Amino acid sequence: MQNGLTPIRQSSCARLLERFGCQPDTLFEEISRRLPAALAALARQNDHDLDRDPLTVAAVAALVHLHDQLSWGLLPQTCWPDIACRHGAHIAIAVAGRTERYKDYCNRLASTSGIYEPSNLATLVATALAMGFIDKWDKTLMRLDNVVTTSGSAE
Repeated sequence: MQNGLTPIRQSSCARLLERFGCQPDTLFEEISRRLPAALAALARQNDHDLDRDPLTVAAVAALVHLHDQLSWGLLPQTCWPDIACRHGAHIAIAVAGRTERYKDYCNRLASTSGIYEPSNLATLVATALAMGFIDKWDKTLMRLDNVVTTSGSAE
């Protein structure tokens, strides 16, 4: 309790990445840089929800743990690109809720996974979060546009 290591404080994507040199504000700046302007504004307005979603936090925690396993020598560093792509895809799926996009996310993250380094982890997570956010909101905004258009034409 004295160190602030409570479940409420620690259940955060940004907090999980702090020990890798990524501050919470930096994470959301990195996510915003990867989004179209309108979605970047929406992400900034909803950063708390994106940061605290339990499934997303779980996916980020799993990737952080695997990163630790590599640093401890329990897994060979040569498997990092595969781990990064696959678990990065799970982060994007957690945000978007679109399991059918797994292969696409893996393919798109292949160029981001890079070599095993602590600094690459935050970049990978920000990219995966942004990809999931785009897919979630593009689909949602299209549905809303259809509702508004349909509602507007019925009058």
